[in-house]
Amino acid sequence: MSRPPEPAAEATLTLQVFLQQIQTHVARLPVAWVEAQVVSLDRKGPHAYLLLAQSDGESGTVATSRAILWRTHCERLLEKFHAQTGAALRPGLQVRVQLRASLHPRFGFSLAVEDIDPQYTVGGIERRLAELRRYLRETGVFDRNRTEHPRPKDFFYVAVLSPEKADALADFREVADRLEASGLCAFTYRTALFQGERVVESVFGAFKELVERHRAGAPLCALCIIRGGGAATDLADLNQLRLAQAICFAPFPVLTGIGHEPDHGLLDDVASARFDTPSKVALHLESTILERAREARADWAAIQREASHRLQAERLEIERQAHSLASRPRTTEARLETELLHRAILASARGALARAREKASSDMATILGLSPQRTLNRGFAVIRDTGGKPVTKRALVKRESELTVEFADGAVAVKTISGEGPP
Repeated sequence: MSRPPEPAAEATLTLQVFLQQIQTHVARLPVAWVEAQVVSLDRKGPHAYLLLAQSDGESGTVATSRAILWRTHCERLLEKFHAQTGAALRPGLQVRVQLRASLHPRFGFSLAVEDIDPQYTVGGIERRLAELRRYLRETGVFDRNRTEHPRPKDFFYVAVLSPEKADALADFREVADRLEASGLCAFTYRTALFQGERVVESVFGAFKELVERHRAGAPLCALCIIRGGGAATDLADLNQLRLAQAICFAPFPVLTGIGHEPDHGLLDDVASARFDTPSKVALHLESTILERAREARADWAAIQREASHRLQAERLEIERQAHSLASRPRTTEARLETELLHRAILASARGALARAREKASSDMATILGLSPQRTLNRGFAVIRDTGGKPVTKRALVKRESELTVEFADGAVAVKTISGEGPP
């Protein structure tokens, strides 16, 4: 019996030869501009190692790859990026990089970064900002904080949200501490991360806490969000839809002072008022309070003038009456009548002056001294609707199913009965 023929031996390559063949094909690939997000960046010696990724809104990350900035390009490209964007290349940024593929039989496949387009990163920030602005306008909330909570005409209690230990906060407090020391305004400070991947979580958490305090009986006149200047890519971390919506629906006016004069981000767009710098926010608070003081001083001067005119008129009346009586026969009865009339008119003038002064003091106390909390401390209470606004008329009570009664030491929620207000 004959044996079946053996199969012909297939050609076998060594791993090195096989990779060299692939290397030849990879080397023919042209360099290409690629859009991706920087996930990580490590500097090791003269080189920089990047992890790039691509994501979409539904599937998450759909592609990842490492890339190398060799020392022949590293310093030049990183300096160019910093010069044109104002910030260092860092994780979280969307970039457009020119990549060259290569495969080495010993070291494997790699991508080398040949160039970086800084303007793509800056333009991407502006494109995303335009999209967010358009969305907020289409949903009808873009101007909500500005229309429902116009810029206050006076300030008693103000909250400040800023990065921790920021120079901008120190500048702000130079003015704020002066106001607080004078008893003109009280401040509450909260800090959060204003840059990096945890911006939304950190800022929104602090914002939510202040809203809860406001609704629980510690009402704010305004919230100031401040941050010093920085690169456009750094400031762009605050251009987040969730933070903008928080400002739109805030129960108090929000004032922003983020960056410098040319900087204008999404939070500035939706705030009740925007200022160029943190210092200008503080100066606005001070100027507003001083303007109210000047108005109070003018009112006081007007009251004094009115009292002086009233007193002068009474004196003229006394002189007229005295002259009229002097022309009558000088009898004992006439002299007595003159004296009594003189005393009555003088007492009337003094009483008018005293009442004028008392009213002036009361007005001054109302304008300069009285605050909502002091009013509550006197034994009064404030009734608020579900939106936190004071209820000032009986008819408004019928519209609410639940109200909040605010006392000096806290607030109590009450339910209305048959639309007639709280029991």
